[in-house]
Amino acid sequence: MAYGATASALVRKWAAGERSRPACPAGSRHSPLATVLSDFYHDLQSERRKTPYPLEEIRQVAGRHALPLE
Repeated sequence: MAYGATASALVRKWAAGERSRPACPAGSRHSPLATVLSDFYHDLQSERRKTPYPLEEIRQVAGRHALPLE
C-alpha cells in the first residue's frame, strides 16, 4: 500500500474514533474534517472537475466536533 493510501486509511480510522496507535492531538481532532476535504479533492481530481465545494458538510462536521472555521 502506498504512503498516501496508508495515511488516508489512518485518518479515516481516526475520524471514525478508532485509535489503534498514539496519534497527535491535532491529527485526531481534525481527522473528520480532513476526511471531508480529502474526499472532495479526490472527486475533483479523478472524477468530476465540477465537483461542488462541500461547504455545508464542512460546517456540519466542524459543528459536531467543535472545530473553529475561522
